[in-house]
Amino acid sequence: MHPAVSNMKRLSRKAWACLGAILAVSTVVIAIVMFSQTAPSVPVVNLASNCATLTPSATSVLLGSSGFLTFDCSTNGAAFHVAGASSATPTFSLGAGYTTLWIYRHAIPPTSGCASGGNAVQLSSGSSVNFGQSDDEDYCAQYVNAPATGLGTWTISWST
Repeated sequence: MHPAVSNMKRLSRKAWACLGAILAVSTVVIAIVMFSQTAPSVPVVNLASNCATLTPSATSVLLGSSGFLTFDCSTNGAAFHVAGASSATPTFSLGAGYTTLWIYRHAIPPTSGCASGGNAVQLSSGSSVNFGQSDDEDYCAQYVNAPATGLGTWTISWST
């Protein structure tokens, strides 16, 4: 074989290798980012409401009487569910006639006042409550000298 032909074959292999390298690099260089996406953070909550409107344990009380009412979600069960050991802060304003608001374990309702409910905790608006475990909770509200206008409405919000 003539030396010039042999050099051309060798040169051709080198040329092809060089061309391949150039194409590979140009593919990377030519790549254009079409778009990027970011997934937002997803918060974890430690309390879950079982209903929007609570159901009292009695539909009426005697004028001038004192006592307590419990509040749950009727057919939906407990007022709220605690997912596990955590803390949360209630914010509320009690209606006319009510003096204190408590939470207690749904499975152990109070019998002689709100403090007698299972693991009963008196709430203070704006003060954090520590929950030791996963559980279902209801509310208990004590009232004194029920007014002629009836016991007032109240709303509670929980935050972390």
